[in-house]
Amino acid sequence: PCIDIELPRHVQKEQRALTDEEKQKLRSAILPTKERLFLLLLYGTGCRPGELFALTKSDFDFKRGTVSISKSAHFNFNKFHSVSLPKTNSSIRSIYISESICKSLSRLFDKIPTENVLGGEDGQLMTRAKYNGLFRRMLSKAGLKGSGISQYTFRHNFCTECWYNGISIKECMRQMGHKDYKMILEVYS
Repeated sequence: PCIDIELPRHVQKEQRALTDEEKQKLRSAILPTKERLFLLLLYGTGCRPGELFALTKSDFDFKRGTVSISKSAHFNFNKFHSVSLPKTNSSIRSIYISESICKSLSRLFDKIPTENVLGGEDGQLMTRAKYNGLFRRMLSKAGLKGSGISQYTFRHNFCTECWYNGISIKECMRQMGHKDYKMILEVYS
């Protein structure tokens, strides 16, 4: 029955960086600990969402200002499935985080009783829907509900800011976990 049906063409959504107004709203939003932590990690690391969800306190070295990315959370539709290696070999990396993000994160870590940074009350990873809900609440409290901002907008923003701050393409590739420069030049810059 579907032989003569033509499927609509999928159009890739254009990625963008955050505007100055959006950044200001996010900075001034009053957020509970978990949402503030999620925001700081999204904004300050440029990690993929699965990499963020798998982060543990032991992945952070606040003296050196680095976070080690060596794993990623994987979901089967909505339900958490496993933590395993990230997307590619290039995705295993140690990335630098700014001094201000380090200070803010270290203060928030004292309020988290579990090793898993973005885990639920029991420390276990939550469902994808709960993470998405956390993200939507964060945007709503910042007055950005319906703004089109996704978790990947923060990744795009991180790379764009690296680029505009004179970080070399090679270092930008390493920070983002890409194996070649094409993605940086074609998508982010």
